[in-house]
Amino acid sequence: MVKPAYWERLSLESLRLEAECLQLAGAVAQPDLRLHFMRMARAWNRRASGAAAEPDAATASVAGRGAR
Repeated sequence: MVKPAYWERLSLESLRLEAECLQLAGAVAQPDLRLHFMRMARAWNRRASGAAAEPDAATASVAGRGAR
């Protein structure tokens, strides 16, 4: 079983990446690139919320990647 500290660390790392994407979105002039960084920020935010709220779902996601 995965420890709760792992999920907390995953959530915090996801929030850090979200913040970096938001900063990059504000720093670029190209609309397409800005949109990409905004989408990535949303994805990291969802990942952070999911890691904190549903560790079983995140475990299934991680386990599924190893099976490929």
